Amino acid sequence: MRKQVQAKTDPLWERPCQAIQLQALPTQDNLVKLQSLQNRLDHVTPIKLLKIPVHSLHCTILTLLHPAQTLDRPKFDIWNEHAKDWTAAISDAVSAAAPFSLHFRRAVASEMAIFVQADVPPVLQRIRSEMAQAIEYRGQHPKAPDIAHITIARYSEVGSVPDLQGVAEGLPLTLPVERLRLIKETVYPTLDHQEIGQFSLLDVEVGRQAC
Repeated sequence: MRKQVQAKTDPLWERPCQAIQLQALPTQDNLVKLQSLQNRLDHVTPIKLLKIPVHSLHCTILTLLHPAQTLDRPKFDIWNEHAKDWTAAISDAVSAAAPFSLHFRRAVASEMAIFVQADVPPVLQRIRSEMAQAIEYRGQHPKAPDIAHITIARYSEVGSVPDLQGVAEGLPLTLPVERLRLIKETVYPTLDHQEIGQFSLLDVEVGRQAC
């Protein structure tokens, strides 16, 4: 008999942080469906959840500086120093990519979170790889994610991970990706943030704020 996966609480939840992240945002129709899915979790989840607020829902494209990452100086100082070059690297990758869509077909409950997941199209895989290779600090490069997902809840207590069978009504959910935003995250997970750039696929429009 397979062992039941146990949920873990997130030690970073609502904690102040410093992070730089490139995101794709759900459409208004996406948000309605994601909220509906969040509401249905209450009927199948034996443990208490921390639901991601609507204004914080997103699909991570690349995390340049991770909230849990420890470096030799404050991460926003590092960003200020490298903003011009890193923003240019994002522009180069995104400007050569055509708009694409992410099709979120399944809801997943892992030990750390509940999320909807999509297959990764080749264009997303390519721009992630190009940006990760071009962005470097003291020999370290950001890790390009190998999945496309939108986290909708985390756990506020330990316990058995819920069975999501029958919860995924409203999926598949299609998110058209035509524009990306770059943010400074100051409260995890994107509970508070400042937008510092926007990038349109094949038609780049960049906000080059460095602070």
